[in-house]
Amino acid sequence: MKEEASIQPQTLAELFPLCFMTEAERHMLAEQLTVLKGKKGKCLVETGGSDNKALYVLNGKIQLDLPDGQTQIYESDAPHLKSPLSFSNPHKVTITCLSTVEYFRLENHVIANLLERKNANKNQTDDHGLQEHLRDNPLFAAIYQDLIEDNLVIPTLPKIAVGVRKAIENDVPVRKIELLIQADPALATLLIKTANSALYRTRNTATTIEQAIMRMGLRTVKHLVTSYSLKHLFKTEHNAIKSRMKDLWIHSTEVAAVSYVLARHLRQFDPEQALLMGLLHNIGTLPVLCYAERYPEIASEQDKLDATVNSLKAEVGAIILAKWQFSQDFITVAKESENWMRDSSAPDYADLVLVAKLHTYIGREQQAKILPQLYSVPAFHKLGLDQDDPNKGLAIIADANEQINEVRSLLSL
Repeated sequence: MKEEASIQPQTLAELFPLCFMTEAERHMLAEQLTVLKGKKGKCLVETGGSDNKALYVLNGKIQLDLPDGQTQIYESDAPHLKSPLSFSNPHKVTITCLSTVEYFRLENHVIANLLERKNANKNQTDDHGLQEHLRDNPLFAAIYQDLIEDNLVIPTLPKIAVGVRKAIENDVPVRKIELLIQADPALATLLIKTANSALYRTRNTATTIEQAIMRMGLRTVKHLVTSYSLKHLFKTEHNAIKSRMKDLWIHSTEVAAVSYVLARHLRQFDPEQALLMGLLHNIGTLPVLCYAERYPEIASEQDKLDATVNSLKAEVGAIILAKWQFSQDFITVAKESENWMRDSSAPDYADLVLVAKLHTYIGREQQAKILPQLYSVPAFHKLGLDQDDPNKGLAIIADANEQINEVRSLLSL
């Protein structure tokens, strides 16, 4: 017979996403749940099992056998256990007790409903929904006020990018597009270098802008010109912000490179568009950092700056991309880039960039403690990266490391 115990509502309040429940809802759920005990060696979840329930571990030590063949061990104080384990159907992992373990199971639809509620609340611009630690933050107050009054100061897309994009969209002759690009020698060099890279190389070397355009196509050139131009926005003379700007650009290029490689493999996506979306997914952070230059006392405090960035970057990013007249796909990527459990009806670019972003965090211990495993997010499975053999999905990116480095090198020019 299973050993059973009750659970306290306060315990539920510490778990994601149960923390989004009202106090009354947690009390009701606590009365319905039963805490079970599993002995050492007991299998709590088995790969391929289908019960539409997630697992929460409260106490004890467990082992996760992952789809890529790796094994991870967690004890009850691990941040990872504050979230549901194996929130997928069928299960993609096997979970085994390494000691006596206290746990409970919760239907997936309850978790999905709470995640929808969280995302709905995130998009509300109601002062009552503000986190307490942001209320007295002058940086947040300034941006938030400008945001709701439609006075937000946003970066301007560089003229060269605007000019080339408009010329291509208006079917201007290639010769005129070539003249626009020649006005920026660094951009001209980038296009020719890209055309001769392993990504597009043919037998003959491209030596002119015209040859580069003919080889890559106007659509690719349009995205590459925009990608090149974006780098100039990630610069500041403010010492406290300078390193943050640099790190933001580096991370954006990493996500862009992985997005590009995934898109080339999956084929239903445009690789160059995926690359640009990867670069732009965190564009909402940029104005927040620019505003922070006016508030040195906030800029120098990592926690306060992070709180402001995390609270506003999705909504600000969507506003920027709309002002720049990018398509709805780009706007969705910016708004959903950290909605790890999003589960839209069909795979889209937001899924692609989300998987790419999670992949860039692999091996980074600090991020690994607070983010879901790559195989556990719906986007990974929607993209078909687990088809036949989940190991292949992870190997795709690992095997394309040379291509990823090639793309990152081009973006660093």
